[in-house]
This record gives sequence, structure tokens and C-alpha cells, in this order.
Amino acid sequence: MPAPNKQEPNIPMPVRLSEKRTEPVSGIALLSYGASGSGKTWFAGTAGSRTLYLDIGRSTRTLKSKQFKTAFPETDPLIVEIPEDFDPTSPIPEKAVAFDTLNDVLEYQLRNHADAFDTVVVDDASYLRKAAMYKGLEANQKLGKSKSQETSKANDILVIGVQDYGTEMSLIEQLCAQYTEVICREYKKNFILLAHQRQVFSKPKDQNGRVIIGEQPTLEKIMPGFTGQTFPDVIPMYFDWVFYHDSVPAERGTVYRVRTQGTDVITAKCRDGGVFKNIEINPNFTEFLSRISASVTTTPNKV
Repeated sequence: MPAPNKQEPNIPMPVRLSEKRTEPVSGIALLSYGASGSGKTWFAGTAGSRTLYLDIGRSTRTLKSKQFKTAFPETDPLIVEIPEDFDPTSPIPEKAVAFDTLNDVLEYQLRNHADAFDTVVVDDASYLRKAAMYKGLEANQKLGKSKSQETSKANDILVIGVQDYGTEMSLIEQLCAQYTEVICREYKKNFILLAHQRQVFSKPKDQNGRVIIGEQPTLEKIMPGFTGQTFPDVIPMYFDWVFYHDSVPAERGTVYRVRTQGTDVITAKCRDGGVFKNIEINPNFTEFLSRISASVTTTPNKV
């Protein structure tokens, strides 16, 4: 063990929990996923007007709908549309721009207009994956790791190699790690990433391990829709909340729900235990934040 040092070390020192200052709830990282039409965009819209909505998938039609405007007439978020620059005669864009543009827009807004919003929404991960793939094809072509970009353009069909999927996965993980760190930890803002679901099925087998022909597959897992066998299990670790959206028909329309805690089949989690029900009906992000704030015990700070 090193000799005692009389000088104060330049490291974080412990503080009693009762002495920690209670701050307003901020910096929540949420991965919100489900099937198309399960209410993900509607839920993101409940973050309110102080939202920077980065639309990479042309998904804001819900927020412009009469139903949403009737339900939330005062909500008017900041929307930035970030489409990929496609050539209609080619299976891939001449130059991939959406992935870098997304990062550039976010960096500019945080540095210059951070006081204008409290929450950042990226809608959605499916188009984000495509943008990452196109950027990965360019990078791999330049590095000599893959000729998929050249082959795709020459044959007028999208050709993707295993190494290209690896690059896409790396870019997506890098983005999730950076966004949760910068948006939530450094700027103390909330971050919502919307994603579609991925369902994993298995084929029934007999006692000898042979597949039973004609039997219906068994649903094994519902998880966020990212590439790879284990990668969908990696991405959720960067987020405080992982909510699964679904909807059920009702007498008067559709009831939207989110599952806040996982099951053997469904991937979901919430670090704010006890604040939410396992299944929340007609979820509202702003109301969720209020609930967390109310659950925090405020202790007078010692002078």
C-alpha cells in the first residue's frame, strides 16, 4: 500500500446520501420500441414543446395529425427532418449523408441552442440503421475491407457482406454510447430513441431433438430491432429505461400501452423501480417525469 499523502488527492470524495443536493429530474435515456402503429411516435410527442425532434425516418405524420393536435393543442416541438439523399436509379445513395448530418445537427443545437429544449428524440432506429449501413459501405470501400458499395452500384442491387453488418453495428453502438453520455450526462437532457421490434421464433422439436414438421413456431423473444444475434441485448445497457409498446383494440378505439419491466419473452427495464406499473395505459412522457420527481425525497442540504 502506498505511503499516506498529506495533500488532498485530486479524486472524487465520498458524500453522504443525505447531503446530496436533490436536482430536477433530467438526463433520462429511453429506448422506446414496438411494432408499427403501437404508439411510439405519439408517446414521444408527449415530451412537449421543449423537444428537439430529429426525424430521420419521415415519421412525424402522427404529430401533425388531427388526433394528436386535438389531444395536445399546445405541443409544438422543434423538428429537423434528416432524409438520406437517394438517387432513384441506384439501390444506394451516391453519397451517404444522413448519419453524419444527424450528428452535425445535434452537435450544433446542443452548442448553440441548448436552452431551447429539454428532450432529444431520434425517430427512428430502423432508418438510423440504414444510414449507418450506407456510411459503413463507404468506409469499408475506402479501407479496402469490402467492395459491397461498388458491387451494389454495378449490379443495381444492394449487396451487403458480413463485414458491412459489423461496421453498421459498431456505428450504432458508438452513437448510442455517445448520445446517452453527451445528451444525458453532460447536457442533462432527456434522450428518446424510437425503434421497431424484433421477434425471435424457435421451431418445436420432439424428444430426440428433431424439428416437428407442421407445428407452429414458438415466440422466444421480443426485443429492440437491431442487427445481430446478441447485439440487440447490448444496446439496452446504455439506456435507463427500455419500454415496450403495444396496442389493444377497445370499444372506443385503440388502447396504447407500454411495458416498463421485462418478462422471459419481452425485453424491458426501468431503473426507477416502484414508480411505474409493469404495464402503463396511454403513457405520457411528461407525466412520467413528474412522477419520478414526486418520488424523490427532498432532504435539506447541510450548510
